[in-house]
Amino acid sequence: MLDELYGNIGTKIKNWAKWLFILEAISAIIGGIFLWGNEEILYGLLCMIAGPIVAFVSTWLLYAFGEITEDISLMRQKYVGDKVVETQKEYVQPKPEQPAPEINATKQTMWDNWNEEHRSIGQCEVCGTNDQYLVYAEFQKNNQVLRKNLCFECFFCRECKPVIDK
Repeated sequence: MLDELYGNIGTKIKNWAKWLFILEAISAIIGGIFLWGNEEILYGLLCMIAGPIVAFVSTWLLYAFGEITEDISLMRQKYVGDKVVETQKEYVQPKPEQPAPEINATKQTMWDNWNEEHRSIGQCEVCGTNDQYLVYAEFQKNNQVLRKNLCFECFFCRECKPVIDK
């Protein structure tokens, strides 16, 4: 029950600032009317005009704090994930991984097409891992064009293209 009171707190702070402004403005106008009725016409008029303006300006900081809180909550939700509350512990649920950029999707397609026709298993000539599907690929290193048998990870880490002739 208490979690509902503190949920979406940024919006609640902003609403509180609006209601506080209304309350202060009404109080200033009522105070101005009382001053006017007690023959303090100048002070009453000043209270009725300046009071709502001061009330408006005085709630800016509270409203800005609510806006910042709301924005940070949205940023956390966008970049990290949703907050999950269990019995006593609170943690952040990781955001699902984004799809791979288009260049990686293109390389993945190249890799899959290459391995359908030219499937070979062996040791990667760059990282040395054994029992990997390999592709004979061409890449640049230190201004040299190298051709080596690469595993999936090494193929993706370099700007590679498969070479058909060995």
